[in-house]
Amino acid sequence: MATEITTQEILQEAGKTKFRTILLTVLLSFATFYFCRFHLFLYQSEAKVTWVDPTVVDARIIEDQGANPFKSDFYNRLFATVHSNDMYRHLIRKFGLLQHYGIDTTKEFYEERAIRILKSRIKLVKTPFNLIIISVEDAYRYRCAEIANEAATYADELNRKNTVTALRKRLRINEEMIGKLRAEHDAQAQRLQKSLDELEGLPHSATMDRSQEALAQTIYALHSSTDQLINAGKYYRLLEASLLDRNLPSIVTVESARASASSLNGKAGLIAGLVAIGCFLFALLSTYFRLRYQHLAKAYLRG
Repeated sequence: MATEITTQEILQEAGKTKFRTILLTVLLSFATFYFCRFHLFLYQSEAKVTWVDPTVVDARIIEDQGANPFKSDFYNRLFATVHSNDMYRHLIRKFGLLQHYGIDTTKEFYEERAIRILKSRIKLVKTPFNLIIISVEDAYRYRCAEIANEAATYADELNRKNTVTALRKRLRINEEMIGKLRAEHDAQAQRLQKSLDELEGLPHSATMDRSQEALAQTIYALHSSTDQLINAGKYYRLLEASLLDRNLPSIVTVESARASASSLNGKAGLIAGLVAIGCFLFALLSTYFRLRYQHLAKAYLRG
């Protein structure tokens, strides 16, 4: 029968490899702390923004809601703006995220790797109170808040830039449309005048009835083209005034992001401590099983 293994034997045997065990425990603990602190656990900061539509403050637009060029889904517009390549590249340059994320710039597609990391750390959440939360995660609490606030500020800048570009394009299209409508209106006016001239001096007859019917159609077409021309003119003046006054939709920060008050070091340290305890227990268990195997082998040889 094998001799029972005492605690003293286990400790004596473990003491033979204590330096190796301590070194392994320290290395694993530090590696665990680093991984948890800078990769697993990240700080989170939130910037709350809303949408200011010029239709709310500009009476010229309220008069003609059908001609409002700013109607758009705020969330979809902001999502596309925040997750655009222009936004990613701006944040990468401003905060030096290539170095911050430890990306080797000598390798191919280094910028795409930075964009992929940044994209995974920026999220947008829609609230029931017509607010959008721009949430950013990062290993450093102050950098996290700075990125969230800059994303909100630059989103408004990009939105205004894109809106101005779109308005200028619409102005050019509207100018061409007004030109065509004006030419059509003038042609209708000329046809009306011609019909009036033909009706003068005609006796009341079937020919005159047909001419009056043609005149009525011409008047209706002229009225329709006049309405189209008026609406196009109102839309054009709205676009022009918006560009001149810079009365454009704005993304307004309601609440700026702030650095997290609670530290993640304690949580990472707790995990590292548990790993250290696990390493110590593993060393004792491996020592116990090694001694047990040795005792069983001796007992077998004696038997």
